[in-house]
Amino acid sequence: MQPEPSRVVNSRQPVYSWGIAGTAVVVSLSLVLLLYRDAVLHVTGYWNQWDSGGVYAHGYLTLAISLYLIFSQRKKLVHLRPCASVIALFAVGALSLFWLAAAMMDIITVQVLALLLLILAIPWALLGNQVTRHLVFPVLILLFAIPVWSVLSSFLQEMTAGASYGIARLIGVTVFRQEQLLILPAGQLEVTPSCSGMGYLLAALTLGMLYAHLNYQTFFHRLVVVVIAGCTAIIANILRVAIVVQQAYETDMQTSLVNDHFYLGWYLFGGMVVVLLVIDHYIAMSVKRPKAGVGNPDEEVIDDVCAQGYSRQLVVLVATGVFITSVPVIAWWSHNQYGSGQLAEVVMPAGAAGWSVNRTGEGLRGSSRSTPVPACRAVARADAAKPV
Repeated sequence: MQPEPSRVVNSRQPVYSWGIAGTAVVVSLSLVLLLYRDAVLHVTGYWNQWDSGGVYAHGYLTLAISLYLIFSQRKKLVHLRPCASVIALFAVGALSLFWLAAAMMDIITVQVLALLLLILAIPWALLGNQVTRHLVFPVLILLFAIPVWSVLSSFLQEMTAGASYGIARLIGVTVFRQEQLLILPAGQLEVTPSCSGMGYLLAALTLGMLYAHLNYQTFFHRLVVVVIAGCTAIIANILRVAIVVQQAYETDMQTSLVNDHFYLGWYLFGGMVVVLLVIDHYIAMSVKRPKAGVGNPDEEVIDDVCAQGYSRQLVVLVATGVFITSVPVIAWWSHNQYGSGQLAEVVMPAGAAGWSVNRTGEGLRGSSRSTPVPACRAVARADAAKPV
């Protein structure tokens, strides 16, 4: 009787073992966190704003979720053969050059995005396709925790101002709208970018992706869950602003919600999430739904011998190390070689009426420059609009 093919495969000891591959991944990622620390510190700076209600205050929680999801895959990963991918090596090189271009132009947002993709590409190159497909979701969920979503802020700000204004008029509040200002008889409220609901949206998308990943198998059902979670966060923020407007109108701007209404949105969002979970529970009872991870464990394990030779895998390992170490060195050398670190002095033409050089570092007098917007919980001046 011939032995089963899987047993023949398992009896062969791979040259490129998990010991070598795992060590290479840990060392490579450690070097990335060290050499690309400017981008890492930029991200953690946003994560550290959890006590003041920052947009990316859920970053550490998202990182913990990502690490937990990777750890939960360990029983599947241990049965897979790490196999270095030559194709993924090109992805590492391309993303390294992408990060270098962003660093040369000093675009920190692009550097952060390139860094996240590079963190995924390195295990792909060193471990291969079979292993990486189990790591894609845990790594990409961090996308909702990095500061690259500011492009949506103005859209959400406009949507929140318009929808809350409509709700306020519908319930009988005397209010007028001028762009992002909601003008009441006793004062003004402003929907600032920090109150656009971006924090609620990103946290909801993170939790929605996690719930969909753990409870659904098909892409369509997972997409529906994520969309519903995002819409729930947007609706909760709109209701938050509408409640503040209504209370400010009823109390002539004397209610405490005018100055402190951050947690009101989380209470609304949490209540709506509980309702959605109850609805999902009853749907699961009436409809036989396939659960993620359910099935024959033996069918989920793919345990083939790596087709790559040891020399080719060694080339991939060395080339990956060269890419991730040389690019930051090039960026550092370039900044020191060509960047003086000093701002150029602007010499204004003689006789330019109304213009003069401002040497205090605050810009040009007479120019129209933007000023920082107040935070969501900040107390505005008596003659200014209250932020909501």
